[in-house]
Amino acid sequence: MTNDHDETEPSGPLTDADRPGENLFDPIDEVLIEAIAAGATYAEAGPLVGLSARSVRRRMTAEDFASAVETRRHERMSQITGALMDASQQAVQILLAGLEEEGVYQRMRAAQLVLSMSLRFRSVGKLEQRVAALERLIAEHEAEADQ
Repeated sequence: MTNDHDETEPSGPLTDADRPGENLFDPIDEVLIEAIAAGATYAEAGPLVGLSARSVRRRMTAEDFASAVETRRHERMSQITGALMDASQQAVQILLAGLEEEGVYQRMRAAQLVLSMSLRFRSVGKLEQRVAALERLIAEHEAEADQ
């Protein structure tokens, strides 16, 4: 078990003076950011760089660090979503081919899946639009409150 007082805390983001033209975190932070964004617990991520879960939790209280973790999570989700969308083209072709099957059960099941998925994607699209509109309203309200 590691003692928090014996650990070296990450120094935070490197400044432009450290790396001209870049604003990157130090290597310890980058490992933590990637691990946490990938779903590791603080107890799992800490030992990767010689820190305790408590030190990682403390590091997550830094706004810039927490924001970097959230950004990395979003990037990972975008990559996964993109891969799934690419695969969905093939899946749709398989479902559509199922509509041509000889057995009535197979055709009905394929049709049911196509309709179900179509409705679900339509609902998700509408929900995303509503969330985006709410986020815009909140941002506008916060901007007005700051003035």
